[in-house]
Amino acid sequence: MAPGGARARLRRFDAESWAFAALLLYFGARGVYLALSLAPGMPPDEIVHAGLCALYARSAWLPTDSAETVRLGLVSQQPYLYYLLMGKLLRMDFTPLGDLVFLRLVNVALGCATVVVAWRWIRLFSAERVVRIFFLVLLTNTLMWTALFASVSYDNLVNLLAATALYALTRQLRTGEPGALLGLGVAILAGTLTKTAFLPLAAILVAGLVANQGRRLARLPGLLRRATLPRLAAAGALLVLLACNLALYGENLLRFGHLVPAPTQLLSETELMRNPNLARDHIVGRYRQGELGFEEAVSQARSIPEPSLQRDTIYLLSVEQQRRSGALGSQPLSRLDYAPAWGLMMSKRIFGFMGHDSVFHPAGALAVYWSLALLAAAVFVGRAFAGALPSCLEWTMLSIAALYALVLMQLVNYPVYRSSNVLILAVQGRYLFPVMLPLYGLLARFAVGWGPAPLRWTLAAVFGAWFVAAELPFFLWQAGPHFFGDPGV
Repeated sequence: MAPGGARARLRRFDAESWAFAALLLYFGARGVYLALSLAPGMPPDEIVHAGLCALYARSAWLPTDSAETVRLGLVSQQPYLYYLLMGKLLRMDFTPLGDLVFLRLVNVALGCATVVVAWRWIRLFSAERVVRIFFLVLLTNTLMWTALFASVSYDNLVNLLAATALYALTRQLRTGEPGALLGLGVAILAGTLTKTAFLPLAAILVAGLVANQGRRLARLPGLLRRATLPRLAAAGALLVLLACNLALYGENLLRFGHLVPAPTQLLSETELMRNPNLARDHIVGRYRQGELGFEEAVSQARSIPEPSLQRDTIYLLSVEQQRRSGALGSQPLSRLDYAPAWGLMMSKRIFGFMGHDSVFHPAGALAVYWSLALLAAAVFVGRAFAGALPSCLEWTMLSIAALYALVLMQLVNYPVYRSSNVLILAVQGRYLFPVMLPLYGLLARFAVGWGPAPLRWTLAAVFGAWFVAAELPFFLWQAGPHFFGDPGV
């Protein structure tokens, strides 16, 4: 009977499910390949993330700042969920792989879990097979997305939790199922305990929920009256995460006046100068505030042990000196003019690789990605003028993605640009990944969800083939040998 049941399940496994399984397997295989091939520290900030995971593995609970930890930056009073989980897993590692490879493979698993959640989300978001398959092709063949999940980074847990929150919100909006609210709450609170960048997304998700389901939220207290084991477990997790968030952010507000304290509030100047990243920001900040002269600031910058950060610090100091003297020769971009420049930079950093060295597509290749976006925008506008307005769910997803991108652009990146006069500083494509589901879902919905079936599948095949070829094959063609090495060393 069991073999017959298995055959029945296979028969129900339709072509779309086979496509999902193939794309997931391809994504996982590429993740494993990169996890075993990328040189140690080549992915962004991986050495620091791996070092923090190892520190948490040696600690009974949460470590504190010390002379040993200062090389890793701030440890105390920071979101810690990713490092705590990775540290506990690292303590259970009895494989011969080495810590870095083991952690990378765990992060590949986080990536595969994110793809599974994304698959469940797109099945709620769109009823069209071509849209769903095309969405998965886009998501699983974006170079920085794949490479990030093949490295050690707290962004990977953030992206999984963001996808889970978006799935729970979409399920609640689609079905009105109050149980999805518990899942949404757990995902949001786990996200804010992982990275402070999740805080604006949490606020946007809650706003989207209230705007759509304000009256239905009164049903939440009734969840526990119809208690089931999964709901009780979710409610327990929600309460624990809420308490942890209140303990972290509440204490920070009371003690330091900020959700996350500044490095100068926790570390002495001597300790700040022992960390290359903190030293760079501290020296440049003191020079901008007039606390250091140029020569003194450059002298301190030369004491930074990391050569690349030493060069970055001196460069930022020279740019600030030129700004003061008026030698830059042009006014900084306005917020409005900054937007297209930011969009171009982000597209380069999403579809290319940006770590401690970079591989970017030329302008002609980027034009293919922009043509896909323009096609989707044209169809969106054309349908709106024809009276085929987007659904409430589509508007909600568009609002979430747009608001998050606006916060990142105008409230995070633009102030850094204005203070540094360096256009590319702190602009990272991976910072948009928490909203990749609605971005790619809308892109697929309007780019290939129109016209007769042959046209839809042709567009999906042409653009899909481009994404596949322009991801790992392009990276292997362009990346030099220094990108690769034995991560177990």
